[in-house]
Parts: sequence; structure tokens; C-alpha cells
Amino acid sequence: MDFKVYVPKNYKNALRFELLLHKERIKKTVKISRKGIKTELTELVQYCSQASKIRYRKYK
Repeated sequence: MDFKVYVPKNYKNALRFELLLHKERIKKTVKISRKGIKTELTELVQYCSQASKIRYRKYK
């Protein structure tokens, strides 16, 4: 199962991704900055393979 995460170009702030794992029922929060987006996205996709629900919004 392939997951593609689209980050809008107009986002200047970091995004926070909340992954709800249905097996362990753990909410994983990943902060993604614009600079370190490649390394943190690979970590995010690993969680996406187990996630039943994916939400993202601006990081406060």
C-alpha cells in the first residue's frame, strides 16, 4: 500500500501529522518542517502503513 503525503507549497509553517494506529491505538504526532521534510517523511510513511486515520494541520 503506497501512501503519498502532499504538503502545500504555500505552507510556511510546519505541519503536524496525527496518525491513529488501529492495532496499538496510539496517536503518533509528527512535526514536519520545510527543511527536514525528506527524512521526516520517510519516518512518517512507516507509520502510515499501519495507520487507519491520517489528519494533518498547521503546527501550533
